[in-house]
Amino acid sequence: MEEVFKGDKMFWVNIDTPTKTCTIHTENCDSSKNKKDTKLKGVGLLKSDGGWLPFGTFVQAEDYCKKEFVQSGYIIRKDVCL
Repeated sequence: MEEVFKGDKMFWVNIDTPTKTCTIHTENCDSSKNKKDTKLKGVGLLKSDGGWLPFGTFVQAEDYCKKEFVQSGYIIRKDVCL
């Protein structure tokens, strides 16, 4: 299990502002493969409804969510791809 959380894989965090949720995905997850930049949600940047941000490790992704969003009432989810 630990190998999923480190190495040369990329992790994507889907930050959803309306539902106050940060969901962590692997790069091979169907959800992260289908991400797209829209008027309200960005890829690689945050817009009014959130966005998709890339991280090199699971720990970096989780730490970012904890630091930036948990204090505002967001929950952190691990997608089923983990």
